[in-house]
Amino acid sequence: MCESVTIDEQVGVAEILALCDDAVDHVLDYLGDSREDSLGGVGLLEAFCATAKTLVIELFYFDLDIRSELALQQETAFTLVSQDPSRLHFFSDEATPGVRARDFVEQAKDSYLGYSIIRPERVGRFGRSIVTPRVTLGGRVPVEIGERQIRTAVTEVVQLFGVQLLAVGVPFMEQDGALLRCAHVSAWICHYTAVLRGAVPRRTTGFFHSRSIGQGSVGRPYPSDGLSTPSLSTMLSEADLPPQVVDEYLLRQDRALTWADRPELIKQVSKPKKYSKEWKRAWTRENLADTICRYLNSAIPVILTRDSINHTQVVVGYLREEDLDKTLGDSRQSDTHSDMVAFIVADDTRGPYEIVYLDDLVAEILNESIAATSIVIPLPRALWMTGDAAEKVATERFAVYAQTRLEAIDKWPAVAGDHQLAKSLRVALTPFAKALAKPGSNQFTVRTYASPGTDFKYSFAKRVADEELVRQVGYTWLPKYVWVIEILDRHLRRQGREAVVATMVLDSTKVVFEDANETYRDVWPLFIHLPGQALAVPPYFGYYAETDQNEASWFVAPSEPYFSGRWSHKVLTDYPLQRIAGLAKTALGS
Repeated sequence: MCESVTIDEQVGVAEILALCDDAVDHVLDYLGDSREDSLGGVGLLEAFCATAKTLVIELFYFDLDIRSELALQQETAFTLVSQDPSRLHFFSDEATPGVRARDFVEQAKDSYLGYSIIRPERVGRFGRSIVTPRVTLGGRVPVEIGERQIRTAVTEVVQLFGVQLLAVGVPFMEQDGALLRCAHVSAWICHYTAVLRGAVPRRTTGFFHSRSIGQGSVGRPYPSDGLSTPSLSTMLSEADLPPQVVDEYLLRQDRALTWADRPELIKQVSKPKKYSKEWKRAWTRENLADTICRYLNSAIPVILTRDSINHTQVVVGYLREEDLDKTLGDSRQSDTHSDMVAFIVADDTRGPYEIVYLDDLVAEILNESIAATSIVIPLPRALWMTGDAAEKVATERFAVYAQTRLEAIDKWPAVAGDHQLAKSLRVALTPFAKALAKPGSNQFTVRTYASPGTDFKYSFAKRVADEELVRQVGYTWLPKYVWVIEILDRHLRRQGREAVVATMVLDSTKVVFEDANETYRDVWPLFIHLPGQALAVPPYFGYYAETDQNEASWFVAPSEPYFSGRWSHKVLTDYPLQRIAGLAKTALGS
């Protein structure tokens, strides 16, 4: 049984519980709830209690979201809604009996795991929450794997009794069945993630209910019956996150094979007859995994709208085949090109970290007898180019640049008759260009992610040792958001070593144009690094510069690999706390 260590003088201000083995049931009992009535809450508590030792209950916490929901309910329902919400705070440090609440919080602030606001309701009691990524997924995947593979964790500066805390995790809440249904909650999770990354101003949970009225929502506005995909998209646009929507038709489409594709995929789409069941399955799996992972690697959560189960879920991470093989003992055997086999989703009715298998989604998409499945990707307004377009541009340009720069080495002014330098440049670039010349080499793969331009400069400087390369990137004019496309050596990546051998940066505000005669015209890199050489477009050239024509602008660069700049919540340890707080403050509009 969990023990209360609250001293008498703290009664009415806070309660402190020393958590025990059956902490989930004990906390539910304290809240007057049960496992059957709060499945989403059970999942949330299981995530916290995997590592938490102490729960601090902040009594009478009356926040902005609660007020917005109460205002809407009070004017609609013939009842007096309780105004006594509270906030749960979880810590991995143990509290000693007799400790004062503020003293414990001050002592244990480095062990803070996150919080959850408890609504004064009988249904959907768990409101706005930040849930730690240090979880054992499904009770079986170890903490270190779960923490690494949850890709959209953010930070929030929290104040408790005057002590400043830093919560790291994924936003989550339960639907209440009246104002907020699964689609509203999914939209809010994506919105609050963007808020805490400084991308959009904060909106209340009541905003998402109000804005869904008259936007094609299903049924009557109260109690809400949910949202269709078009009305969900409209609501996201009003929240400054105009989405990219990829439906099942687009997910089934094929494309030209490239050097980045594995031989397994090439075999799967070349051997069977076009439009056969196997051919459709291979392309659907490829498109679904790649599309979602590009945005997860950008720390952007993705909404799954699954009409077959009349529900939405938010994808916050993914698991590779090796994660499942080593930890779950899963009997499923993947016969595809991709080792990405499952998504980690936030499901408001199940919990913040549920596992959905990729093959199950593919079967759902290919089954034409059931309703549609789509992915909805809420994006900041300044991020116009899609991840798919950015990757297509880069895979084409990388191959062209590798060959043209190899042929230009002897004529390059930077070499200036230095035969030893020319030889070393050829040694670095020749195998790279050869591997990119045609599909099927299986030596390199590509990783595409979006990043704020300022964060890319900061991250690149932390990952790359060459001062001149870092200096040139620092001088480059970059828009608010850029697409970063990295080429990774597959062998080095499997070993957990520095694996990025080339990088390209594209302007995310470019409009991609494609027709039968010319593909992606006027889309040129702002920065490109190949093994042994690089180009950073000078400001006076502007972003329309055709970099293959700017011979003198290329400079000698290192060929040693470096780590990826893909977003991870752990990179926040490199940022000062003041900068994180400043981002949050700006996003909150305060």
